[in-house]
Amino acid sequence: MDTLSTPDVSFARPPRTNAKGKLGIDQVLSFSYPRREIAVVGWCCFDDCSPVQQAWLVSDEARVPCLTGLARPDVAHHHSARAFAHAGFLCRLPVKGSMMAARLVAQYDDVEQTLGEVRVRWQESINKPESSPRQDYGRWLRKFESRLFWPVPEVEQRLRMLSWTPLVSVILPTFNTPQYYLHRCIDSVVAQHYPHWELCITDDGSSGAAIREYLMEWAARDPRICVSFSEQRGGISAASNRSIEQSSGDFIVLLDHDDELHPFALLEVVRCLNAHPETDLVYSDEDKIDQIGTRSFPAFKPDFDADLLCGFDYLGHLVAIRASLVRQLGGFRSAADGAQDWDLLLRVTSATQPKRIKHIAKPLYHWRMHDGSTAFSLSVKPYTMRAWNIALQRHVESADSYAVREGLFVGSMRVLRRPPSDSRVSVLYRASDGPHQHRALKRSNAPRRTAFFELILSAVHPADDSVARPLMTVEDLRSDVTIVVNCGIDCVSHGFVDELTAQALREECGVVGGTILDPDGIVVTAGLMCLGDGTYLNPFEGLAQQELGYMGQARVVRAVASIASHVFAFRTSRLLDLNGLACLTEDSLDDVCARLVRSAHASGRKVLHTPYAVATLRTNVKTYRPPQGAIAPRHLIVNPNLENFSNVSAVLKDGVI
Repeated sequence: MDTLSTPDVSFARPPRTNAKGKLGIDQVLSFSYPRREIAVVGWCCFDDCSPVQQAWLVSDEARVPCLTGLARPDVAHHHSARAFAHAGFLCRLPVKGSMMAARLVAQYDDVEQTLGEVRVRWQESINKPESSPRQDYGRWLRKFESRLFWPVPEVEQRLRMLSWTPLVSVILPTFNTPQYYLHRCIDSVVAQHYPHWELCITDDGSSGAAIREYLMEWAARDPRICVSFSEQRGGISAASNRSIEQSSGDFIVLLDHDDELHPFALLEVVRCLNAHPETDLVYSDEDKIDQIGTRSFPAFKPDFDADLLCGFDYLGHLVAIRASLVRQLGGFRSAADGAQDWDLLLRVTSATQPKRIKHIAKPLYHWRMHDGSTAFSLSVKPYTMRAWNIALQRHVESADSYAVREGLFVGSMRVLRRPPSDSRVSVLYRASDGPHQHRALKRSNAPRRTAFFELILSAVHPADDSVARPLMTVEDLRSDVTIVVNCGIDCVSHGFVDELTAQALREECGVVGGTILDPDGIVVTAGLMCLGDGTYLNPFEGLAQQELGYMGQARVVRAVASIASHVFAFRTSRLLDLNGLACLTEDSLDDVCARLVRSAHASGRKVLHTPYAVATLRTNVKTYRPPQGAIAPRHLIVNPNLENFSNVSAVLKDGVI
């Protein structure tokens, strides 16, 4: 039986003596995994109403800086003192024993004053596991997270069994980082279960001496920490490159100055490298943390997909890259500041092979949400959108047939592919769906060299010549790409034919489908996913067209396990693998689509979904149930962490908090 350890935390503030300030404790929160910690939330101010600029919680085990200056209008109103408007603070520190006392110390006129004390009693209690469906991330963490990692008491012994224990260089640029965030960030590296690391910190010209002194304290405390300082601010890429120059590890791990690593992060990277020593890039799942450190909004990512990466930086964090490859590519580029990680990852993934890119399906990185972070809102750094454009433009600049545009949601981009002007396209639709099919498709701005064909029972006829004899061979289609419309449509999006043609012409594409909407603008299908047991899902059915789906996947070009047969496109020559035109009948189009999908998987080609080709049905249809067939290739299987939720489809639509 699974059990949950629930600590019971209490606190007390004894009468203050000789203290020159006021202190209020609102709450003490407890965290039991991956290590036992408490977070203290409250407010404090000096008696003369001077704001507390810096404070620490000090115990026998640690001296941890607090995050101060938090908005507390309630305290200001209660005390009728405007100076208390930003008297809030919070701090999080480790608890080793069952009892702990921590003093809140603040600096006043260069003298430290104790404002009060927090006492904690930690009691373990065993509860029965919850039987309700686990639809939120907190429940998932309590039940499943510890199962993903080695038991802590066995780590040291198992480490000795690894054949390769490379040095891992963690690259950390800093700039005016609040000490509370900086402490949490650096401490998360020091707390790693894997010992063979170095932390290369470059401070990019922070104002004031406090950050410099604090970083030097850390460097003096642990020889694995090296620190350098830039006298003038050069930007995050320049600071990161300086840290790379200092590093000597085999792999480089990127860390932002207000984020945290999971204690098993580096160990999991090294375990992956031992299993796949040829790997050039490793990335993991991640989640977000608030100021206190409460975890939420997990990103359980798919395996590597170059198309999805061109839509947005879904690799995110944690990423570990072979150091020699980073140096070969010249490191970070300052012109891409704001999208520097994405720019580097686009270059790294282009310089290596997909088989040398590995995904660890475990949340190993915690991305901090606060008012100045893009984890909270992209609007806090508007320059990032310009940087994304620069990064993606450079990625595709060698191809004349590409253009870069903003994507369908903030934070996404689009590689607009243009088919060659002499591309020949055959559009095939069922004559039984009516003549308006032809009109709707032509209104999509179909390319000049597009021919329309009707399928009547088992014969293919040119749509513009009703008395012509049926076509007999694939060559009679006289096209490079065939688009099959296997449903009654009312209209299609502008550029519908162009988009499907451009994607289908890609050598690596086996078959491509678009988004299908009902007459009310609700998604009928937008690409299919496959679970580990071979069950196929239609995950985004029921979303409004503008809704994103999990991790935005409904609104970006991506590789999928399969597609629905409503509309699909492929190179016309692929029909030869399916018995030519003889395979095309009104009743066989579903099977043709399924066989094209299987053929693509067998040949190592992609099955693609594009949200930029949208067809709206003429009438409402029943709920679409995807056919069940052969299990998809392993790299297209849904992230196993998502399968631990009772309703995977609901998670893929609405996400997890």
